[in-house]
Amino acid sequence: MSSHGADIEQLGVIAVTSDASRCPRLKAYIGTNDKTPITDGHIDLYSNSGQKKDDIIGRVEVQVKGRSRQKPVKKNKPTISYAVNRADIEYFRKNGGGIYFYVPMRPDGTGEEVFFAILNPFKIERELAAQPDAAKVSFKFKRLALGGSLEGIVGLAIHQQDQGRIKGVPDSVLDDAVAIMIHTLEGFSQDRSVELTLETSDYAVLAELPSGMIIPVDVDLKVFPAHFAPHETTNVIVCGNVEFSRPWASRLEADDVVLLTCSEGLRIRIREEERTVSLNLTLAGGLRSQVRDVAFMLNAAHGMPITIDGRAGSGGEEDPAAAEQLSATKHALEGFIELFDYLGLPDEVFNSLSFNLQEKRNLLTLRDAMARHEEIRLYNGEGFGRWDVSLGEEKIITMVLPGSSDHMRYLFDPFDPANRDKFRMLGKTDGEDKYKEINWSTVYESLEVPDLVNALNLRIDQVVDAYESLEDNAVRYSLANNFALKLMLACDFTVEPRNEYLLSGAEALTNWLLDHAPEDPIHRINRWQILRRRGPLATAERQALLKLRREIASDNSSTLEACIAILLEDADDLDLVLAELTDEERKELRRWPIWSATGRER
Repeated sequence: MSSHGADIEQLGVIAVTSDASRCPRLKAYIGTNDKTPITDGHIDLYSNSGQKKDDIIGRVEVQVKGRSRQKPVKKNKPTISYAVNRADIEYFRKNGGGIYFYVPMRPDGTGEEVFFAILNPFKIERELAAQPDAAKVSFKFKRLALGGSLEGIVGLAIHQQDQGRIKGVPDSVLDDAVAIMIHTLEGFSQDRSVELTLETSDYAVLAELPSGMIIPVDVDLKVFPAHFAPHETTNVIVCGNVEFSRPWASRLEADDVVLLTCSEGLRIRIREEERTVSLNLTLAGGLRSQVRDVAFMLNAAHGMPITIDGRAGSGGEEDPAAAEQLSATKHALEGFIELFDYLGLPDEVFNSLSFNLQEKRNLLTLRDAMARHEEIRLYNGEGFGRWDVSLGEEKIITMVLPGSSDHMRYLFDPFDPANRDKFRMLGKTDGEDKYKEINWSTVYESLEVPDLVNALNLRIDQVVDAYESLEDNAVRYSLANNFALKLMLACDFTVEPRNEYLLSGAEALTNWLLDHAPEDPIHRINRWQILRRRGPLATAERQALLKLRREIASDNSSTLEACIAILLEDADDLDLVLAELTDEERKELRRWPIWSATGRER
């Protein structure tokens, strides 16, 4: 510092006060004797130039440091680093922050320039963490522009004051916010994105919660103009015989690049100035969507032009190698769809599956054998009868018949009604020692719960027809009810969409049983437990349960009472009923699918 150190400090204060005086809504109170602890004063911001007491918006504490330099800061240098005493920093952190002014000038007091740093609590905490042992903490100071910019600086510092009062707010709170407010000195552009980081930018992010509370959030952001964000268009994109309507568009960082998203797996990048188009394909989304994506790419690989809203491009050069690969991929995807369609597997189920390369090859072999009824070669010496073809965690249950030679076999789907005459079912009733051919059962009685969990060819949409085809009413209704319970048990070991697929079969069987016996309490309870698996029971359903509980109270139907208590989520009543059951009855109840609704161990 020069021999005129006191004057240098005073000249620094005068420079800041002079800038404040040019702003009609600011009033600066900054001392010049440098005897105040930590801060030198404050600046008030008013809502208008009248500067009445009732119009004050807020007050920001300030510190001014005037310093002499032999050489002035270069005019083209927008920022300068300056180290601030740690004690000053800690004060600002605990008291809502403030503005620190650094005013360099010539030793004779001429050529003063004002630089500033808004030291808000969030910025301070980051810098203290980065410089934990430093006695002085370095910050980037920005050159104060002429005019009314100081007004915006003070206003932003006021918006940041609550950062010191609310601690530990995660940036995930933005996901629940009903509104997000961003205050920044830099402003936003309609032509490019703006990156906001506390190390380089001055801004405040405030989140309004559903409760109406507004809290500050410590977060870095990248803000894009509205037309950069993905938005649905009215465009129609065509290549050959494949068409996509209403793709989503977004603009990338480069001003002339537009990204059109046709599907989950197909994106088109357009560079407007160069009038070039590039395609990006990933196998994503449902199988049918993947086939369309690949077909589009295949047409492009054959040199067909891409037309966007009737404006056709010139088409690219043919790419035989890419076309060959794309054609093979399309053929394989169509093969998977052909097999799953034959097996009656809904799109939402087969789209949720994933297979490795060998399993995909096996699927295509099964397509040939089951959907196209072709004989296939098996080298592992499989015999005849039931054969479960493993596909990772899944399987397809088949029946094997001899083919034209030793290693050739025919595979067919035992759940396809058209194949019912190709095999016999053996069984025995109580009191019989030997198995014999039976006609009182369906193929579904051969399945256990683990089969239902991972078999892909259950043809759930045909289970009612299978039981309806049985002639003995008493037997078919009993078997149908048992299979519905098995399906519900299997749901406990699956997730969506497989869970709902199995549950839909149980629901179809239960509704069919209720059509024939609408007042049967067992079928009614089964219907309610199916509904309960999908969510809480409606008031009308709970009232019906209460009515049924009163109706069976005198029938000594303790097991049914336990089921009703479970569905009503009445744990105390359930414990009372369980105490009345025998050990064997309690064990049986725990084996039923309804027990899973209790959350208790089986």
